[in-house]
Amino acid sequence: MKVKGISKRIMFAAATAVAALGLSATAASASAVGTSTWGAFTFQGYGIPSGALTHTVLGKGTYVSKDYATFTAAAQVCQWWMDFDYWDGAGRHYGHLQGAQHNSCSRTGTVGWILNQNLRTGHACATLYKRTPAGIATVTRQCHNIHA
Repeated sequence: MKVKGISKRIMFAAATAVAALGLSATAASASAVGTSTWGAFTFQGYGIPSGALTHTVLGKGTYVSKDYATFTAAAQVCQWWMDFDYWDGAGRHYGHLQGAQHNSCSRTGTVGWILNQNLRTGHACATLYKRTPAGIATVTRQCHNIHA
């Protein structure tokens, strides 16, 4: 049974690693997809990520039609939510979309927003959070550059 579980983890990790290599953060002069991984475990000498957050911005230039993110994890993520934040080119925070907290545990989750508006030149970020006994923990964040 454990070997079967490890095999699934290895397949997940391999897919995540390939995605992370091919879908690194990009400038969003058109639609963009990026992946950020978190955590790690070692199997036969290889480091394998524990999970991945894939963030997608659909649009062109500063116009964004949709901003969404999906996470996939090897283990359950409990009491999680995703926020979307926006900074202008000078690093000033100007927008925040608060995701709903999911009080259950899951290995996958998706949150998205239909924006249909022009954003300021700067950054659009998706952040995965979870609640822990010690408080709120940032799991990972993935950002895209927004420019004309």
